[in-house]
Amino acid sequence: MSEELIPFTVRDTILMFNIINTSAKRGAFQPGEFENIGALYNKIRSHLQPFFDQQNKNSRLKTRTAATTVTVAALNQAVHRSNAEKKAISIQAAARGFLSRNKNKEN
Repeated sequence: MSEELIPFTVRDTILMFNIINTSAKRGAFQPGEFENIGALYNKIRSHLQPFFDQQNKNSRLKTRTAATTVTVAALNQAVHRSNAEKKAISIQAAARGFLSRNKNKEN
């Protein structure tokens, strides 16, 4: 048999990797097959490692971005609440001033 390359996508390779994982967990392999299955598993894993590293990096970046977004949203909410509280205090002060002026006019 000649060594001819068969094109696989990253998705195909991940599928093979997952099939080996799942099959091993379910006891699908005989002890005499472990060496060959392990060699294939390690070869697939070594080819996928840069992809997994990039996925982990992207995942950490997304998590960091999401945390930043949540923090910015919380700050915006706090500022909005603070502004709303300032308006409420301002309205209350105006109402007290109005009431006290009207009370003085009645007297």
